[in-house]
Amino acid sequence: MALLLALFGMATTVSMSVAERRREFGLLGAVGASMRQIRSIVRWEAAAVVTLGTILGLVIAMGTLVLLHLTSGSSYLRPAPQWWLFPLVAAGAAVATLATSTLPARRAASVPGLEAARAE
Repeated sequence: MALLLALFGMATTVSMSVAERRREFGLLGAVGASMRQIRSIVRWEAAAVVTLGTILGLVIAMGTLVLLHLTSGSSYLRPAPQWWLFPLVAAGAAVATLATSTLPARRAASVPGLEAARAE
């Protein structure tokens, strides 16, 4: 359930970022940026958000687990994750990045230059 909520949060963040910067993406297109370059910008920004979120999430989770282990002394709360867990989480984050940034990237690349240059 937490992963599903994280995916919705990430998709919302990327979509809002694109919606707020619609004019900027249109002007980039007007000055010569290709649709591919604009889509790449959106994907790289989404990847940065997901990478930072994944790293911070893993650090906070491991820190909480260590604190729980130290305060309770329980052998069930031992901070010893399996080695394959970290690459699996990183791969899942990469797939989530591609899945949630595809539609906003297309929307950003389709902003007409004249509409973006028009005064608000």
